[in-house]
Amino acid sequence: MTFKFDLYWSFRSPYSYLATPRIVEIAKRYEVDVDVHVVMPLAVRDDTFFERVNPLWPPYVLTDTVRIADNLGMDYG
Repeated sequence: MTFKFDLYWSFRSPYSYLATPRIVEIAKRYEVDVDVHVVMPLAVRDDTFFERVNPLWPPYVLTDTVRIADNLGMDYG
């Protein structure tokens, strides 16, 4: 039986970037099919996004993604 999962992936998301090598490894190691769906970034889908976003969100995302990249040993900049 072949397993399959849907992946909703955004070119703008740092989390998508950070997850990609692990997704590829899982697909290879366990012979899992990945059905990738590229989604438009939130800022494109909602033109008021930057007007409404909590000002603490951007620095939080930067801190969080740097921490994740460091933990995974990935280059990030």
